[in-house]
Parts: sequence; C-alpha cells; structure tokens
Amino acid sequence: TSSIMTIKNMNNGFSGMYQVMKEIFKMEGYKGFFRGSLLGIGKSTIGAGLFFTGLENTHMQTKELRKFKYVPSAVIDFYNASFSKAITALVVNPITMVKTRFECVGNNEYKNIREAVSTIYARDGLKGFYKGMFTTLLRDVPWSGV
Repeated sequence: TSSIMTIKNMNNGFSGMYQVMKEIFKMEGYKGFFRGSLLGIGKSTIGAGLFFTGLENTHMQTKELRKFKYVPSAVIDFYNASFSKAITALVVNPITMVKTRFECVGNNEYKNIREAVSTIYARDGLKGFYKGMFTTLLRDVPWSGV
C-alpha cells in the first residue's frame, strides 16, 4: 500500500512486520490494510468468469478440429486456453491498472477509486488503462495454454 512506500522512504529502520503494521494503522487506520481489495475481488471474479466462459466457447468452436487426426488435441486445447486468456486480459487490464495504481500510490494521490480512474484517464486517455498490456500477454497467454 501507499503507507508501506511512505514507511520505506522514511528509513526508520523497522526491525519487523509488527512495527510496519503499527505504522500503517497509525497513518491510515484499518483502511490501509485493505486498499484495492474491492478492485482485486472484482478483477478476479470477472477474470475467472470470462476465462472459463471463453474457454468453453472456444472449445465448442474448435470441436470439429478434433475429428482430424493431423491436429493433436493438445494443440487445440493450448489454442483455446491462450485465446480465452488473451481476451480476458484485454477486458481485465483496466481494472488491474487502477488497482495497482490505487494500491501503490494510494492516499498520496487518489482519495478513492473514482478519482484514480478519472486521473488516469485525464493524464493518458484510454491508453493509460492498457499500459503493460504486452507484458501481461507475454506472461499470461502461454501460461494459460499449459
């Protein structure tokens, strides 16, 4: 959270997690421990729903390919999962971007989720919600196929 970054920059020489937790509580209260969790829940829920729905739909679309002996079923399954994950990543990346910025920058720049969204949009337009998309696709798409 933003409190952790602030504490880290203060260079107070904390010896353990308990001291850091006390400092976060002192700076932000209970909210400091849950910053971005609503976005995380939404991202996970939407992402899982989209991925498995997409996986089922691509499986139905590629059912005819399984009849051909020259196309291994593992290749078809890899394609189905990779395609589904790519679509899911495109939809979920804006939520991930807002969540990450809200968690890391936190109280230093954003008071709430709505302000985080409007600030990102004002600075970078729609492109701001898709920063890091290529890296996300490189990481997630092949892994989902496995």
